[in-house]
Amino acid sequence: MFRKEGHTVSLVEAGRDFFDAIRKTRPDFVFNIAEGFEGRNRESHVPAILEFLGIPFSGSDAFALALSLDKLAAKIIARSQGIRTPDFSIVSFPRRAMPKGGNNKLFIKPLCEGSSKGIRFTSLVHNQKELMKECRRLRASYGPVPLMAEQFISGREITVGVLGTSQPQVLGLMEIRWKKPQEHGDFIYGLETKRNWKEWVEYEAPAPAPGVLKKEIETMAVRMHQALGCRDISRIDFRVDKKGKPYFLEINPLPGLSPEYSDLVLMMRRLGMSHHALVMAIFREALKRYPCLHR
Repeated sequence: MFRKEGHTVSLVEAGRDFFDAIRKTRPDFVFNIAEGFEGRNRESHVPAILEFLGIPFSGSDAFALALSLDKLAAKIIARSQGIRTPDFSIVSFPRRAMPKGGNNKLFIKPLCEGSSKGIRFTSLVHNQKELMKECRRLRASYGPVPLMAEQFISGREITVGVLGTSQPQVLGLMEIRWKKPQEHGDFIYGLETKRNWKEWVEYEAPAPAPGVLKKEIETMAVRMHQALGCRDISRIDFRVDKKGKPYFLEINPLPGLSPEYSDLVLMMRRLGMSHHALVMAIFREALKRYPCLHR
């Protein structure tokens, strides 16, 4: 699509030889979609290298990406901003992980991962036995990685797109839910769900929300985007409980842009924006930081 806009394009894989490859290519600008391979800083590797080499790029910088991927850090910042988020604790010893008070449903997930890595139907636990079993499963699959236990919010799942940097704007809200809720329990957007999304999942954009709820979610989304220092684009996930209160879950400042299945693309298509237009909008936002590249 960049070629259609008159640009010369080179694809550079973000592998272990990326540093040498990007120095050899020496592009005027990088549209970054690289998520990295491993470690809590994996999404930061490419932006850090580009910043070191002085190469302009789209999206958030290395610090914002690392901060957002760390769910504990993101939730602490959310609380500092007065943004409602479920109670949470780090699972150092599973027997100590159950938060005090609230409901008896916990959601267990790796602390520094995205793209539903580690998320299954079994991530929702109801008692100590299920908690221990789920922690063992995650550690058998991913090693001794930090885990987070979060109070589970039964209710609606809503994702929000935010575009911009100094003056970010909400692109829209989309609800994600079961097509046939009677065949499932609480909505869990994990691996099993995403593998069967065409059959199981229904997406509605704009999300049905009364004015007060919509405004609160939009305010929370923009505030998180700014508090974490996100640039150009982000997608932010919320749950709305049965009383109509929204809770911040996670922020993704490097949202997927697959034209077929990525949530942000699906949302914008339902709101009337094509995949091409969305990518170009992100590109134009990034170019605002680099006046020397303007034509």
